[in-house]
Amino acid sequence: MPAPLRLQAAAYQREVPSVKHVSVFGALMHRRRAQRAGFDDALFASHEGLICEISTSNIGFVRGGRILWPQSEWLPGVTMALINQALDEPAAMEPIQPTDMPDVEAGFATNAGTGVRAVLSVDHTRWPTDHEVLTKVRELYAECSYELL
Repeated sequence: MPAPLRLQAAAYQREVPSVKHVSVFGALMHRRRAQRAGFDDALFASHEGLICEISTSNIGFVRGGRILWPQSEWLPGVTMALINQALDEPAAMEPIQPTDMPDVEAGFATNAGTGVRAVLSVDHTRWPTDHEVLTKVRELYAECSYELL
């Protein structure tokens, strides 16, 4: 299991966020800046201040014991979609800002390459990486059936 991520909030939103495209220079530039500052990656907040995604992953949070996806423009990821399909009840979507981080119980990143990865922190806000909802999300993802090509 990969180490939990330490994220630095950054004001940035990809061009046409809902479409996968090769224009990743801005996203990777912000990730590199975060790495130079001692973080693993950057957590993007739109120009309106709403959290949207990480450089190459979707971001999810846990609040009130439930999964919470940011209500913003982002690229819908395959791992995120698989988790949504496996849930007993729909995940909530709400506008989330970096200032809301202290009200969150846990965070996680989803990506087809790494599956579900815990987020240890955003800036100076830290969370436990063994939250029971994170364990459940990992289990749901591990139970997804794969189609061989």
